[in-house]
Amino acid sequence: MAENIRESVATMSNGSAAGGSASGLHGRTWFRRGTALAILLLPGAALWAGPMKRQTPGQQLAGVAMGLALVICVELGLLATCLLYAVLEPERVRAGSALQARSAFRSFGVGVLMVVILLLACGLISQMPDAISGLLAIPLLAAYTYVLIMGFTMVAHGVGDRIQSNTSSTTMGSSFFAVLYGGSILLLTNFVPFVGQLVLLIVALLAIGLGTRSVSQRRREKKAARQAAREAVNPPAEDDIPETTS
Repeated sequence: MAENIRESVATMSNGSAAGGSASGLHGRTWFRRGTALAILLLPGAALWAGPMKRQTPGQQLAGVAMGLALVICVELGLLATCLLYAVLEPERVRAGSALQARSAFRSFGVGVLMVVILLLACGLISQMPDAISGLLAIPLLAAYTYVLIMGFTMVAHGVGDRIQSNTSSTTMGSSFFAVLYGGSILLLTNFVPFVGQLVLLIVALLAIGLGTRSVSQRRREKKAARQAAREAVNPPAEDDIPETTS
């Protein structure tokens, strides 16, 4: 009897330890999946449906319909957010679009580098306890999402601006309509299997790099403006001004 009780207690303790490790593993697995979903941006509906070998045709059709509805809702939400950003920051969107036209390959390279840094940071965070990893993951993914939306708005503005110029549109010069046209074209490519997801992946990397460079450029401009304001208030003394030789 005593031996049976000891075996039962040992089995329960092993089960609780396995359950604890399984919950920790589940938390880390959820974090990795969430990060991967953010990086891929807009997964295809066919990939979202998952394995359907044991489902009936009606269940498979419902899964595909739900996948399409999810992708459409995410794309409409992203487009609406980009349009709102274009209304609030039209000059910054135009500056970012011009930056993309000057050095698109450089922005793409910066985007690849930022994704690598993000993956390394996520790998380090996933090794921490769940409470700490959650606190660190929220601001990291929030900053990543902000840069992604800002960069995607600038990329969409560049595409839409070319559409307006090539079609001699009456809305030429409007940042709102440029983002609307360009963003709609880019997001509609997601419905082309494989090719559309590849295009959006390239656009996402370009957007991350462009958004990062735009943030860095704005910080430099603010620093230069503050320096110019200080010099205007306190002009340099005459002794500090270098003499010019004729």
